[in-house]
Amino acid sequence: MAAKKTDDVFSIASIDPSKLSESFREFAEKGATQTKEAYAKMKEAAEDATKTVEATLESAQAGSVELGLKAIEANVAAQQARREETIVAYRQTVQQAFRETHDALVVNRKAREALAAQAQRRAALEQALALADLRYRAGYSGYLEVLDAQRELLQAQTLEIAAARDARNALVDLARALGGGWSPEAFAAAQR
Repeated sequence: MAAKKTDDVFSIASIDPSKLSESFREFAEKGATQTKEAYAKMKEAAEDATKTVEATLESAQAGSVELGLKAIEANVAAQQARREETIVAYRQTVQQAFRETHDALVVNRKAREALAAQAQRRAALEQALALADLRYRAGYSGYLEVLDAQRELLQAQTLEIAAARDARNALVDLARALGGGWSPEAFAAAQR
C-alpha cells in the first residue's frame, strides 16, 4: 500500500523521515543563528545601555561633586568675607579707641594747663587784693580799688573752680577712653 499524500502538513504521512533529520538540523542551525544574532544585538544593546547608565552616573557624580565643591567654595568665600569684615570692624574700633584716647589726653592736658593758669591768676589777684588793701589802709587809694580787687579775685576763684571741674571731667573722659566704664548712675550707686 502506498502512502497517501494529503495536503495536511500536520499529518504524519506528509513528513518524510529521511528529510526530517536534515530539516531539524537546518531548523536548529537557523534557530541557533537567529539566537546568536539576537543575543549579539541584545548584548550590544545592554552594553550601550550600561555605557549610557555609567556615563549618566559619572556625569551625575561629577555634577554632584562639582556642585559640592561649588558649595564648599561659596562657604569658604562667605567665611573669608566675614573674616575681612571682622578685621575691618576691629581696625575701625582700634582706630576709634586711639582717636578717643588721643583726644582725651589732649583735653586733659589743656584742662590741666587752664587750671594752672587760673591758679596763677588767682594767686596774682590775691596779691593785688593784699596790695590794694594796704594802699587803702595807708590812705593812698579809695575803698573802690579794694572792692574792685575783691571782685576780680572772686571771678578768678570761680574760673579756677570751673577749670578744676573741667580737669576732673577730662580725667574721667580719659579713663573712659582707656576702657574704664564710668557712668553717673554707677557712681551714684557706688556712693550709697
